[in-house]
Amino acid sequence: MEKQKLSFRHEYFGGLLYDPDIWTLKAFSKSGVQEFFGMTKEIPLIFNNPKTGFLSAPLKVFVAISASCNLRCKHCMVGKKRTQTKELSFSSLKKVFKQLGQMGVFEVRLGGFEPTARKDFDKIFEEAKKNNLTVSINTNGVCADEIREKLANSCVDKVHVSLDGLEKNHDYIRGIGSFKRAIETIKLLKSKRKYVRIVVCLYKDNLCDVDELIKIAEQLDCDIKFSPVSKIGSAEEMQGLLDRQENELLKTKMDLFKKKVNVFFNYGTMAPDFFDYCDISDFDSVICGAGRTQLRIENNGDVIMAGCGDLLSGVKPLGNVKESFSAMWEKSQFVMEELMKERGQKCSSCSLESVFGAWLKKPTPAFNFWRE
Repeated sequence: MEKQKLSFRHEYFGGLLYDPDIWTLKAFSKSGVQEFFGMTKEIPLIFNNPKTGFLSAPLKVFVAISASCNLRCKHCMVGKKRTQTKELSFSSLKKVFKQLGQMGVFEVRLGGFEPTARKDFDKIFEEAKKNNLTVSINTNGVCADEIREKLANSCVDKVHVSLDGLEKNHDYIRGIGSFKRAIETIKLLKSKRKYVRIVVCLYKDNLCDVDELIKIAEQLDCDIKFSPVSKIGSAEEMQGLLDRQENELLKTKMDLFKKKVNVFFNYGTMAPDFFDYCDISDFDSVICGAGRTQLRIENNGDVIMAGCGDLLSGVKPLGNVKESFSAMWEKSQFVMEELMKERGQKCSSCSLESVFGAWLKKPTPAFNFWRE
């Protein structure tokens, strides 16, 4: 696979430089852009005619590639949508990746239900990489040996593996034997020098496993991210979900951790409760991603706002992958503006500069993966 190139995108405030080899993002002011390009002419400048207050293109796009899964997890966000059977064809995905690459999108997060359930997942990864896109996936890590080998030897950049507690709690959520198989997958991926992040969905019954899960992450040399279970999908019927106060206490605790690996905590996934107490300083990841920093493509080709916005009822698809992606991105900005106005002064006065300024000051789940 050909070495990926640096991406430099013009923005209304200046520009963004993305290094796909180390997954880092740097923001430049307008004067900084001029200075940067005064020193180098080798990096092409992507110009999407950005609108003031919004990015010229998404930072990341979630793309569903699979409509099947081998597990039936109790907190699955997909939940009742399992009747979906349609998947985007390889040729459709090829066109999507080409558009995203031309716009200067930095990363695609491939998922849907379980991405490795799709037989051509490695070929899909390769097609995304051809368009200078960083490829990350969400997986349960529970797969046959040949699939595990195929994943480990693929060109995927980042693998996010679910581990919802130690063996007892994880297997209760995801099925007997799933913990051991997920650990086997992580070990093989690490032996192939892949970046792995352990992803933990928290609720009251698995809080007791937090410290031990961090130890496992340290032993396996993986970063780890904790997110509270959202009361959507299958989790609508779950008991013991965390409330606002419990999440704030957990966030404070995790901010104090000094560990050998990155430990992230993000309760921005708690939409719609998110809007009641969001604060720039409280989050490790991009705030208000929907329509501002990211979009999502569903299995049926529908393009929707990805982030808190796509969990709100009444938010309609922006269009379909058969349409212009740049036009749908522009449309999403207007939709997000209206949603922010509806949510009140705190939300509507939140500027992209303030979000970006806070976000780029420290390592984040989205792009920065170094350890101090």
